[in-house]
Amino acid sequence: MKKQLLFGSALVTAFAVNAQNHRVKPTGIVKVSKTNELTVSSTEPTMSSSTGSQNQVPTLLANKDAAASGTAVTTWKSFAASQNVFGHLVSNSRIINYDENLDVVSYIYRKPCSYSISPISESNSGGILAHIIRNWNPVAINASVQPQFDSTAFGSDATNFKRYPQGGIYNPPGNTNINNAYIVGCGPTTGGSGWTGNWFSSKQLGSANYNNIPSTTPNAQQWIPNPPGTNPLKGMNFNRYNFSITDDGKVRSVATVGTDNPGSSQAAPGDTSLYITTGNFSAGTFSWTGTELYPDFRKAPNDGVTNMSDVLMAWNEAGTVGYAIALGQNKTTTVTVNQGIQPRVWKTTNSGASWAAIPDMDFASPSMSMVVNDLPSAINVNTAVAVPWFRSGEGIDAVVDKDDRLHFVATTVSHSSVHPDSVYYIFSYNTTDRYYYPHIPGYRPYIYDFTTTGTTWAVRKIDSLSTESPRGTAASAGSGTGYTENPWAEDAGSKPVSSGRIQLGRTVNGNQIYYSWAESDTLITNGNKKWNTFPNVKVRILDVATNSLSPEFNITSPATASVTNNLVKNRAFFHYTSPKSPNLMGSFATSYTLAIPASVTNNQSLNGNGTCAPENPVIHFFNAATITNAGVIYNNPPGVGINENSKTLTKMQVIPNPASNNANVVFDMLTDAKVLVSVTDVTGKVVKSLTANSTLGQNTININVNDLKAGIYFVSLSANNQKATAKLIVE
Repeated sequence: MKKQLLFGSALVTAFAVNAQNHRVKPTGIVKVSKTNELTVSSTEPTMSSSTGSQNQVPTLLANKDAAASGTAVTTWKSFAASQNVFGHLVSNSRIINYDENLDVVSYIYRKPCSYSISPISESNSGGILAHIIRNWNPVAINASVQPQFDSTAFGSDATNFKRYPQGGIYNPPGNTNINNAYIVGCGPTTGGSGWTGNWFSSKQLGSANYNNIPSTTPNAQQWIPNPPGTNPLKGMNFNRYNFSITDDGKVRSVATVGTDNPGSSQAAPGDTSLYITTGNFSAGTFSWTGTELYPDFRKAPNDGVTNMSDVLMAWNEAGTVGYAIALGQNKTTTVTVNQGIQPRVWKTTNSGASWAAIPDMDFASPSMSMVVNDLPSAINVNTAVAVPWFRSGEGIDAVVDKDDRLHFVATTVSHSSVHPDSVYYIFSYNTTDRYYYPHIPGYRPYIYDFTTTGTTWAVRKIDSLSTESPRGTAASAGSGTGYTENPWAEDAGSKPVSSGRIQLGRTVNGNQIYYSWAESDTLITNGNKKWNTFPNVKVRILDVATNSLSPEFNITSPATASVTNNLVKNRAFFHYTSPKSPNLMGSFATSYTLAIPASVTNNQSLNGNGTCAPENPVIHFFNAATITNAGVIYNNPPGVGINENSKTLTKMQVIPNPASNNANVVFDMLTDAKVLVSVTDVTGKVVKSLTANSTLGQNTININVNDLKAGIYFVSLSANNQKATAKLIVE
C-alpha cells in the first residue's frame, strides 16, 4: 500500500506516451471499490417532497415533451414507473425477459408511490410488480397494433423489504396458454438499515390474476435470511445476477456466500464463493436449492477479505450446458500478467449436477496479446508488464451460443499494482478530467468478447466506448471526476450512475449474439468531455456460424428514423436488453430482421430518488428495437419506412475514429455504382471530396487527413441518390 501511494505521488503530471514501451504515463492513482457493490449500503436516500438539487441540467434535457413522439408500436413507449431508480442500477440483473413459447415479454420492477399493494407492504417501494407485454413485436404483427401491457403485483413484505428485483416467466414445458404460466423473481432484502437476506416470489398469470394482490399460495412468498438459520439454502448475498429460465424447467440466479458475508461452508475467514440458486416448479410454487463454487482467490493481508469482485452465469437454451464466472485474484499463478482481477470459470454439461473448473485465461499467450497491448499503463513495480483488470464499472455479461460456446463480454483497465492489498487501485489519466482511460487512439475502453467451449480461450474486439462513467459519490466530487457533469439529482452526497451497461443476448436458437451498450456523443456532452451523460444505446449483432459482425446500430436515436422519442434520445439511462430474442428472420448474409426487447429508465427531472408528495417517479420506456441488415431501426409511425429493395448503399462506417493520419470509409454496396465522398467541417464547409467506382460487396476508400486541423468533421457518402453520413474526429 505504501509503495502504491509513493508511486502515485511521484507520477509525472503531463499526459504523454512513453516512447520506450508505447504506453501512456498516468497522472494519478485512485482506489476504487469492488464495483459489483457486494457491500453496497442498504439505506436508500430519504424520500422528500422536493425534487432534489442538480449540479447541472443540460439544456438538451429541458425539453419537456408530454408524450412520446409518434404512435407506432416501435416508438419508445412509457409504460410503467417506479418510486426510485435503485432497482435498475445493476446491468446484469435480468429485469426484461422474452418467452418464445408465449411470445410475450416480462418486465420486473419496484412499484411507484401511488400503487397500493394489498396487503400493504413497505409504504414507499417494497412491492414488486411485473408487466406482461403482448403484441410487442412489429415483425410478427401489424405495425399499427399497439402493445398490450398487463400489470400484476407478485411480491411484498412489510418487514424485509424487497430490493433489486429480477425475474421472468416460467412456462411449463409444452404450454402455450399464458394462464398456466407464472411470473417468478428474486433479489435481496433489507430491514431499512442493513441487508437481511433474499426474497423469492411467484404468481400465476392470466387476466384473473392481473391485480394488486401477491399470491397467498404457500411458498409463493419466500424469504431466506442471512444468516440462514435452519433453511437449507446458505445465507446468500445479493441474489440478483443473471436470472435465467431454460427449457429443462429450471429457474436460476447467482449470488455470493462467504464467511465475511455469513453462510459459507468454507472455514477460512474472508473466503467468498459463487452461489447458484435453482428453482424447481412443483404444485404452483418453487422449491429452491443451492450450489456453491469456491474460487479460492487471493486474500488481502490487511483485512483477510477475498479479492473477489463479481459473479455471473450463462446457460444454453436446453439448460444442459452452463458456465459460472467469478472475478477475482488468482493466488497460485506466478505469471505477473495473470495476477489481476480476472475470471475463474466453471462449466457443467449435465444441467448443474456437477461442475468443473476450466483453464484460466493466460495473458502471456499470443492469443491474448491484443488485450495486454491495449492497456495504456504498466504496473508500478515493473514498467514492462501491463496487467488486465476485468472491472465491471462499464458492465459485464455472458451468454451461450448455438455451439454451447461461452461468450463473456467485458472491458479491461490497467492495474497499478497486483499486491493483494493494493489490487483495487486504478490509474487515472489527464490532469483536468481524471478518466480511467486515456481516450486516445489505441487506448480506449474496448469491448471484448472472450469465448471458450471449456478448453482454450479466444478474444475478439467488438467495439469501443466513446465515453466512460462519471463518479457517483460526493467524496469523489470536485474537478475532473464527472460528478458535476452527471445530470442526475444529488441526494445525501451521491448520484445515480448510468454506465456503459454492456449486455449480451442471443436469439432463441443461439445462431446470433447481440451486444448492447450505452455511450454519449462528445459533440453534445458538456465541454465535449468523455463522461457518459447523454447516453444512447448501441447494438451490434454477431452471426455465430460465419463469425460475421454487423455494423453498429443506434436504437435510441437511429439516423434513419423520421420520428424519435425526445424523452429517450440522448437520455437512454439504465437500459436493459432481453437476454433472449426471437430468432432472426431472413439470412444474415443477405437480408435479415431482428427484434430485441429493450427498456430505458429516466424521468424529466432526472431525480433518481423519486418523490411521493408530489409524486415524481422514474419512468420506464419499452421498445422492440427492430434491426435490419441495412441498419434501419423501425422507429417510425405506421406507413413510414424505407423500401429495402431500392437500397444501394448499406453499412457505412469510418475507421479508425478518431484518426490522425488516414481514415478509411468502409461501406457495403448492393450493386456497382459511382460514389461521391465529401468531408465537411462543423460549419458545413466542404474540405475534401473525391469520387470512386465501387463494386458489389464491401468497399474501402482511404482519406488522408494529415492536412486537416484537429476537430470534428462529417464524412458523407453518396450513391444512386442515397446518402450516408458519419462523424469523424481528427486528432
